[in-house]
Amino acid sequence: LGDVYKRQEHGPILEKAFGALWNITAHRPNKVLSGSHGCIGLVSRAISRHAQDAGVLLRACGALSNITSNNVVNHGRAGAAGCVEALLDVCIVGQRDAEPVVDKACSALWNISADPTNRTRFANAGGMGKMMPAWRQHRDNLMVVRRVLGAVCNLTLNCKPNQSQLCDAGGVQELYEAASRHRADADVVCMCNKVLQNCVRPDVLAQS
Repeated sequence: LGDVYKRQEHGPILEKAFGALWNITAHRPNKVLSGSHGCIGLVSRAISRHAQDAGVLLRACGALSNITSNNVVNHGRAGAAGCVEALLDVCIVGQRDAEPVVDKACSALWNISADPTNRTRFANAGGMGKMMPAWRQHRDNLMVVRRVLGAVCNLTLNCKPNQSQLCDAGGVQELYEAASRHRADADVVCMCNKVLQNCVRPDVLAQS
C-alpha cells in the first residue's frame, strides 16, 4: 500500500488498494499489523488529498473503521495522524451528499472517539456544528443514524465542550427526532438516551 501511495496512483488503483486494506483488516491480527506499519497515516493523507474522490474515501474510511475497531493503541495513532479532522472536514462535511462515505466516516469516528484526546480534537475543530447538517440530511437512514449516535455518545462522554456544542447546534431536538423516527429500533432509542444523560444541561433541556 505504501508503494502504491508513494507512486501517487489515483482513482481505481487507490480504490483497490484501500479496498484490499479494508478487507484484510477485518481480521484482528491485521488491525495490529496495519497500525504498527503506518497504514493509519496513509489513510489520513489519502482522505485529505483525495477529497473529491468518493470511491477512495469510502474505502479509506472503511479500512480506518476496521483498523480502529476495539484497538485502543490505534485510536491514539489515528488522532495523532489527523484522522479526526480529516473524517470531519473531508468526509462528513465535504461529502455530505455521499451517504456511504458519511456512514463509514461516522463508523470510524465512533471508534476513535473512545479516546478522550480525540474528543478534545473534535471539540477544538467545532465538530458538532459541522456534523449536524449531515446528521439531518441522512436522518431517515437507520444505519447512518446509528453510527452518528454512536459517535456522539462517545464524543459527549465527559467532554463539556462537545456537550455544549451539541446543545448549541440544536442536537437535543435532533435526538428527540431520531428517537421518534426510529422508535422501533432499541439501539437508536438507547443511544439517544445515553447522549441526553451525557449532556445534562437543565437550562438547555428546559428550553427544548
